[in-house]
Amino acid sequence: MVLGMHRSGTSLLASLLADAGVFMGSKLTGNFESVFFQSVNREALDFLGCSWAQLEGLPSPQELEAGYRSLKDKMQ
Repeated sequence: MVLGMHRSGTSLLASLLADAGVFMGSKLTGNFESVFFQSVNREALDFLGCSWAQLEGLPSPQELEAGYRSLKDKMQ
């Protein structure tokens, strides 16, 4: 899995790794992005009322941690 900010060279790195024989996934976009992880990311941002281009509504890391902790406690 290659992680990085947009315009940071992740597509180039993923392309080079694929050309070298590394399996980068079965369903990839033209930028070598995983369709699965892209959909998970979109769903999470949609849930928060945000998008990759509009992050103003994104909760702070502390708010996210508190929310995940609460969810974890409910699941146990």
